[in-house]
Amino acid sequence: MEKKKTYQSMKTLSDTLHQSKTVRQLFNNHSFLLFRLRQKWKDIVGEMPAKYSYIGFGKGNTLFVYVTNSALTQHLFMMKSELLKRLGEDEYGKQFTDIRFLAGTPKKETAGKTTVDKINDRLAFREKMYDQPLTEKEKKDISLWTQVHIKDEKLRETFEKLIARSYQKDKAETAHGYHPCMTCGNLIPQSQTVCIRCENKLEKTEEGSFILILKENPHYKYEDCLAVLEKQDKKIKTIPGRHPFSYETYASAREKWIQKQREAIFQNTDAPLHKRILLSLLIHKPLKNITLREAEEALRNMKQSKYNSYDKK
Repeated sequence: MEKKKTYQSMKTLSDTLHQSKTVRQLFNNHSFLLFRLRQKWKDIVGEMPAKYSYIGFGKGNTLFVYVTNSALTQHLFMMKSELLKRLGEDEYGKQFTDIRFLAGTPKKETAGKTTVDKINDRLAFREKMYDQPLTEKEKKDISLWTQVHIKDEKLRETFEKLIARSYQKDKAETAHGYHPCMTCGNLIPQSQTVCIRCENKLEKTEEGSFILILKENPHYKYEDCLAVLEKQDKKIKTIPGRHPFSYETYASAREKWIQKQREAIFQNTDAPLHKRILLSLLIHKPLKNITLREAEEALRNMKQSKYNSYDKK
């Protein structure tokens, strides 16, 4: 009786790939084989003609080649028999018994979309940018601060590195024309007037002001809200290049308030009132002039989606 093996022998990667059904299907795919033939076109036709011609597609036993130089077309036509002979040496190309030459546009070589060269270049630039030497005074200040505030000697070295990196960052950004944010003072590029964090805070503050107005008067338009803000003497720090209480902020606040009414209607939380408020927001009609019947009928006739149904409850 033959003894069974209790182990598996090692196989080469090429043998493993050759036995894989998926790999065989990939390598025998018509598009892949045509791609391989296109890669060999330079060897088949020659270096100079390959600059002005390329394989387009295959149909039946005919290979269609695009030629971008009209003067070269006649030359390739005269070489047809030689080209067919060279194609016959290729496992896939031997199926073609005729070549047709068509006028074509120059082939554009495009770089792969998944390249990380730009990212790596940016990271290398930032690394070089922030590699700034510290003066002896700065090093002494860092060491003195850590000795006073960090009692654990093991952590002291780590904090010294972090603070030194912060010093280097500030020096590098100042050298590259960065300037302080007009709100918080953090360094930002020349193209900005406030940092992203302060910008978000300002927008949230302004959105909240618009929402408070729309709570009282849901039918108010942008101009009406601005008039109310002027009466309230709302003063937000004016920043060059940035318009306080912009229309975009109003539109965002209004959309949030609309979604709030839709959620309340769906959850059946005082739905009659929220239906009237929602219609007032949508058509800019005063709430006191909208009846429940009018609101229900108008909302029912509006285009709805599965996320936006007003009559579920």
